[in-house]
Amino acid sequence: MIETLLNPDNESTTLTKNCSSFDLNEELILIKMPSHEHSSATSAVDHAIVAALLPMGLFSSVNAYPGATIQGQKRGKQPDHGWGSRRPPSGYERTPSVILEVAWSESDSKLNSDVRFWLDPADGNAKTCLTLRVDKRQPTIRIENWRLQNGRPYRVQMIQVTKVSNRITVTNHPLIIPFEDLFLRPSSIPAERDIEISLQALEDIAAKIWEVQRF
Repeated sequence: MIETLLNPDNESTTLTKNCSSFDLNEELILIKMPSHEHSSATSAVDHAIVAALLPMGLFSSVNAYPGATIQGQKRGKQPDHGWGSRRPPSGYERTPSVILEVAWSESDSKLNSDVRFWLDPADGNAKTCLTLRVDKRQPTIRIENWRLQNGRPYRVQMIQVTKVSNRITVTNHPLIIPFEDLFLRPSSIPAERDIEISLQALEDIAAKIWEVQRF
């Protein structure tokens, strides 16, 4: 039955449509049921990345991969969202090189497992994995920026956005995605630079999530 997940010809009638991950060795399938908060977070981050690319004139040079199934050696996953070069250099597949995983009900251990999958060259082979943790009890989100260093996932940045008495506080901004991680090549002109999600953009991401949460 798990092999139906890998059938690209009839995805609408297979488990691929709702499967977030699978393991062929263990014969395990994880079905996702995204919440409104989860969807709001994913959409907000996508909008922020698009807005950061527009001044560079590179919006049309990026493919988006919301919910695309990426198969590794014996495992597969669907990111909450992903972005990658529309025309990757020779030797690279057309798969997302920057990944977003949103945690609403998932445990930190599950989120860390996702990070390991995406950054493993034998599995997701992404260059950057962003995680966004939504707090259910109070207006707080935590964004972590992970890259592979010395063969292991390493958190290069952690940002927390909180609201207390209608005052929003953002730590460690801006969120930075290396240009080369997204486009798989060095920048070639001055307009091409690292993707920066600004203080205002981070506040907007949080505000959109909190509106859905009614905070």
